[in-house]
Amino acid sequence: MATDNSASFPTNEKLIFALQNDLKTLSLETEEKHGFVRDACEKAITKIRGAQASPNCMAYITSQALYPVIQGCDTKEPKIVKLCLHSIQKLITGGFVDVKGARSIYETVVVLLENGIEENKVLQIVTLLLTTNNIVKGDILAKCLVLCFRLHCSRDVTTAHAAGAAVRQLVSLVFERIDKDIIVTDGQLSPEATDAYSLFQDLIFLVNGEKPVWLVGISEMFRSFGLELLETVLYRFPFVFVKYDKFGLLLKERVCAMVIKLFSPNAKFKATQAQQGQTTADDLLLDKSFYPTSVRLLRIVDILINKYYTLLVTECEIFLSLLVRFLDHDKPTWQQCLALEVLHKLITSPQHLSKFCRSYDLKPHATNICKDMVNALGAYVQSVFANPIGAMAVSLSTPTAGNAPNSGVPTNPANGPTNSANDASTGFYFRGSLVPLVQVYQPSTPKPQLYVWIEKLFIYLH
Repeated sequence: MATDNSASFPTNEKLIFALQNDLKTLSLETEEKHGFVRDACEKAITKIRGAQASPNCMAYITSQALYPVIQGCDTKEPKIVKLCLHSIQKLITGGFVDVKGARSIYETVVVLLENGIEENKVLQIVTLLLTTNNIVKGDILAKCLVLCFRLHCSRDVTTAHAAGAAVRQLVSLVFERIDKDIIVTDGQLSPEATDAYSLFQDLIFLVNGEKPVWLVGISEMFRSFGLELLETVLYRFPFVFVKYDKFGLLLKERVCAMVIKLFSPNAKFKATQAQQGQTTADDLLLDKSFYPTSVRLLRIVDILINKYYTLLVTECEIFLSLLVRFLDHDKPTWQQCLALEVLHKLITSPQHLSKFCRSYDLKPHATNICKDMVNALGAYVQSVFANPIGAMAVSLSTPTAGNAPNSGVPTNPANGPTNSANDASTGFYFRGSLVPLVQVYQPSTPKPQLYVWIEKLFIYLH
């Protein structure tokens, strides 16, 4: 990495001064019990003083300062470890850590993590190591990501949340390293694209409950969290799947199969429950565990249809059929609402309707997707009016001041209650039942509700 020496000299001078002070402090802390660390600090200080006058000395100074602080971490004493990790952060931020130094840092923090020492600090160091430069690639990159995934499963809530945020950032970072303008020849993947491909493939394996190949060491991962990561990649980096045929093949063969596979248990579980007519506390707990998975799957389906339709025409036909099936009467209300929100987003787009008609309804031996969507929506609306649900049904069965006998409100058996200035019940009169309009929507573009609330609800449900 080329730098302007004249411009960076004051910054480098401050870093050298700070490192010397850190080494002196570490030497004083270790002179009684850990003489080998003290000796290493004194040798490093001497070498740094001798080298700081020469040009392009920062790489050498960084390597010399790194050795004693790593030895300090090996003592596993909290006070000493804290000092050493602070120095390591300075070295990484300086931007002169090489591949060998990065590997040494990783091996050091792994030992600390295994002993339960400074988990949050370890997480910060790993994140810095990957975000400040591009030297960490291949197996070391995979190991650093595995470390963050392990911390995401920590029993400490603060550590788990911080690790989750770090994983989200680093997964995006791996794909951000891929150069959009690079010319692809013979379908060959660049080193950055190879890392991204391995990561994406392993995320699919983990969501499916299979053993990862590249992220070796991850034994478990929340399925909804894995789906969230896949959703982020699919939404932010469509150019990768268009540019590289290998990514496109992975999308068709693995991602689509995963979505269809994960939809099936939900449908089977609910159909069995509806047939048996059982609703227990255990069933409710299972229902909660399915909710975040279903939302993430529907969001992925929405992204695949919007951004990858030309690559997945056949697969999108299956997805749209699944969405229509979500409106069946035996599905839970929240599942029907989610499907309605996604379908509304699709059918209000003239471009989508045009594509669906050309690809499916106008083909002689294809599924009539648009026709099925219209029929399903019509059947759902009729079922809502015919069978009021939830609080609406309770309100119909409970007499109130407005509909109780002798309440003074004139009624008409054929046409329902007549309007008056004092009548608070506004709605539809359908087949002898009043279906009240509980909320009047102002003319505007409807916005999805359940579809975009997953982050808050996921925390609550887990």
